[in-house]
Amino acid sequence: MVDVPARVIGSGLRIEVAVGNASDRELLARSLGAEGYAVEGFDAEGTAGREADLLIVDPPSLDRLRQRIDQLHTEASPVVFPVLLLTKSELTSSTQISRELGTTAADILRIPTTRAELSARVCNLLRLRQLSLQQFHEYNLVREVTLQETTELGLAKAVCRIITRFKGHAAELW
Repeated sequence: MVDVPARVIGSGLRIEVAVGNASDRELLARSLGAEGYAVEGFDAEGTAGREADLLIVDPPSLDRLRQRIDQLHTEASPVVFPVLLLTKSELTSSTQISRELGTTAADILRIPTTRAELSARVCNLLRLRQLSLQQFHEYNLVREVTLQETTELGLAKAVCRIITRFKGHAAELW
């Protein structure tokens, strides 16, 4: 189970890249870095991926790192840990795409592509990650408040506190 890091709710989103081609890695780092993302290389050892909000891989890296990526998905659960698979159009079959999409990879982007499409896909996956983190955080708040109550009246009060908190009110009830 993961905690919700404060940096993810705010800014400082981190993207890790595991792409074999050095020029592709550099292009990704430049393009995404220009948009304000922290872009780092992915190393399968140690803490790699644990601080990432998105992982971008190519097919050879996906095959090589599949076990580590599965581990990252498990560690992040129930929070979404998105993986964007970059693949060359002529090298990828629809069978491979259907096998990876929704299991190991949250999205697949065929390259070459435009900077605008890369940006949109990355933005969508990071938004998915943030929504997942926010939902997990709010679930934990609700769980914390409701588990403390042992009576129906206490539970009703807790629910009212939760509703007012989520609507942005700080009113104390009862």
